[in-house]
Amino acid sequence: MPLRACLGLVIAALVAACSSAPAPESAASSAGAVSGFPGCSGVFNTHPSPTGAYYATDFGCSSDPYFTDPGDTCGSASCIQSAYDEGVCSGGQSHADCQRAVNWYAVGGASYGCGARLQVTNPANGKSVVVMVLDNGPSCSVENDASFWVLDVSYPTIMVLFGEEEGWGDHARVNAVVVDPSTPLGPVSAAAPPPPPPPPPPPPPPPPPPPPADDASSPGPDAGPPTEEGGATVSCNTDGDCNPGSDGSGQICVGGQCVAGCNADWECPGSTTCVSGQCQ
Repeated sequence: MPLRACLGLVIAALVAACSSAPAPESAASSAGAVSGFPGCSGVFNTHPSPTGAYYATDFGCSSDPYFTDPGDTCGSASCIQSAYDEGVCSGGQSHADCQRAVNWYAVGGASYGCGARLQVTNPANGKSVVVMVLDNGPSCSVENDASFWVLDVSYPTIMVLFGEEEGWGDHARVNAVVVDPSTPLGPVSAAAPPPPPPPPPPPPPPPPPPPPADDASSPGPDAGPPTEEGGATVSCNTDGDCNPGSDGSGQICVGGQCVAGCNADWECPGSTTCVSGQCQ
């Protein structure tokens, strides 16, 4: 837990802003922050961080988990009336009970306005909490010492965002954006990741192989009657039986008999070729 030094405030309604003592090695990073921080004068900074970036600290009292900062007076938050006005607290609750009931709150009344709702995010881990602006602060002396914008948030908010107490000297960076006043207070649930796309359909089966060019092939539509050799029909088992020479005869084997037709160019005589089952 970081060492915290609570700074007294100049008006009775202000809740003290607690911060860690700057670490010795923080000088260089603080110097880097100075270039983007104009500093503030008066009691409170009336301008929010133009980029929404802050160093986070914690303050106040809470109910879940129960916590009371010994340097803060629970219930003295200067914007506590906004919690009653918005119905977050009931009229029968004391200011201290109301502050504990709100549980998720921050300072920033002078810059964002009392009752404004902010979504505060730890950019290092993406965790977010929606808080209500319940107090003024921090004092300009705190921000000028930090050389950066500082945002006090409730102890439960810090625990969700970082898991431990933080002070401005720890340079616990958060980003704050204004959200709709109807946004529920508390941790923001992470959006569920989109479902994976469906798998692609399986590829179509390959086409069947073409039938072999053998004696089972049928002749073309113009095939003539079975041919005869020496007055008898020539029997066959394959197309080769009907085309015994080096030059085709223009016949093929169908049903065990040689008939006119062709299945390939080699079955055609001379320079003819097989076209639509006939030698031409």
